[in-house]
Amino acid sequence: MNVIFDAVGVIGAGSFGRALARRLGAGGSEVRMWTGGSPVATPPDEPLLPAAVRPTADLGEAAACETLFLCVPACAARAVARDLGNLVRGD
Repeated sequence: MNVIFDAVGVIGAGSFGRALARRLGAGGSEVRMWTGGSPVATPPDEPLLPAAVRPTADLGEAAACETLFLCVPACAARAVARDLGNLVRGD
């Protein structure tokens, strides 16, 4: 069973964040991948990101998506979650 999300925010552009964004984008979801302000470094042996994946340095842009995946290192999770808490509205 495939689930397609309209808009997905992937918070983090490390190896896991890129892999998740790639899979979601290839599956038909529009993905905003927060890079933390760093350029996305894709190793030469890794496939390119689909066109549906748009890297962004703006945490607010990624946080505006209906579904979020937190894909940052554990040492950064608390600070990023705090920043997200200021941006995400609970319904």
